[in-house]
Amino acid sequence: LKKEYVKIWDSFSADSILINNYLQLQNALPHFNEIWKEVGNIFRILSVLELNSDSEDILDYTTGNEIKVIAIGGNQLSRGLTLEGLMTSYYLRVNQSMAYDTLLQMARWFGYRKGYEDLTRIHTTELIWDYFEHLALVEQELRSQIYRYEDEGLTPLEMAIAIMAHRTLRVTAPNKMGAGRTKQSSYSRSLNQTIWFPLDQPDVLKYNYSLGEEFIRTINNDNTFSHINGIHLAQNISGEDILMNFLNKYQFVNNESLNNPGLDDENLLAYIHRRLYDQIPELTSWSVAVVGNINSKYTNDPTNYGGLEINRIGRSRKQTVTGYNIGVLTEPSHLIIDMPDSVNSPYDGRSPQSPLLLLYVISKESQASIFRPAPLLNQRIDLFRDITTEHVDVLGFAIVLPQSQQEPNNYIGQ
Repeated sequence: LKKEYVKIWDSFSADSILINNYLQLQNALPHFNEIWKEVGNIFRILSVLELNSDSEDILDYTTGNEIKVIAIGGNQLSRGLTLEGLMTSYYLRVNQSMAYDTLLQMARWFGYRKGYEDLTRIHTTELIWDYFEHLALVEQELRSQIYRYEDEGLTPLEMAIAIMAHRTLRVTAPNKMGAGRTKQSSYSRSLNQTIWFPLDQPDVLKYNYSLGEEFIRTINNDNTFSHINGIHLAQNISGEDILMNFLNKYQFVNNESLNNPGLDDENLLAYIHRRLYDQIPELTSWSVAVVGNINSKYTNDPTNYGGLEINRIGRSRKQTVTGYNIGVLTEPSHLIIDMPDSVNSPYDGRSPQSPLLLLYVISKESQASIFRPAPLLNQRIDLFRDITTEHVDVLGFAIVLPQSQQEPNNYIGQ
């Protein structure tokens, strides 16, 4: 029997080491001999309880006695029952009518204790594992959308959050769906812009600035830019060039350091790649605009950027607890710069082949219109106020993505 326990412990401890390393924890595991000494004591107080509506077994934590229990259940376990000190779960319950909300409710009692992360174990089927893996992705993207709409200043009345669908799971019961229907990815017919910047990392800012400059210079060598009210515009630029030579190389702000607000670059680029290389490709012919002020405002303007003479734009930032957020990058007129004069919408009339990429060179001298000695949260302040690292010009961009005709309806929304 001891040999079997040694095998189990070796496997268990190996997994614990991996968990500790991944979570960067310093939890120390005891030696097997220390564990073995306690096995007999545990068996003496261990009880097996059947917790369902047909059983008289009761899980009572009010007696003050130490409880070591194997709880086998049904209905009672599915009603949010708390199992104190739960460390190991065997979860096998599943049915074809399962929904996101009920499955997430079941996850509440799997057990998670700070300081014991490397000891918690959940054993389940491959199907249920797939379900929970999907739900983790759903929650991650849901949070990303909420942050994105918060950055754009949109309210729930103005923009309903779309939820990623699943091939078999339902989001919720049919009678709770309301006006929910299947729809395309949230990136179809969308505006995406960089408004969070690593202003205290001049090396990253310089890299992105040079990347954009070289990208524009390459386009300028092969295409003619028109000049409209301070904006330089080139059209019919290869979508593959946009993705491979600029978007994939741009260094986005680290969302984890900001608790994940801002542009979800991973999913955005995945969407563009998916549409470009689909059997029926979209997003193949882009317009590229370099946005500048009509008149010179800052020192050394106009400046040469990739062979174009531009006047840099000004963008102050919000006073925030973490990170550096300019609030908004684009202006409504910029979003239709490549559309006919009769069109007022950045999406209506835009071909599925023809997105718009807008590049903005933001002056390091950007100031808020009103100086505040001690600004409150979200009040405007100078772009580089209280930042002690080198101040450099900043490159931001925005992408207008058209309505897709090929993206599947794999989301639930209004």
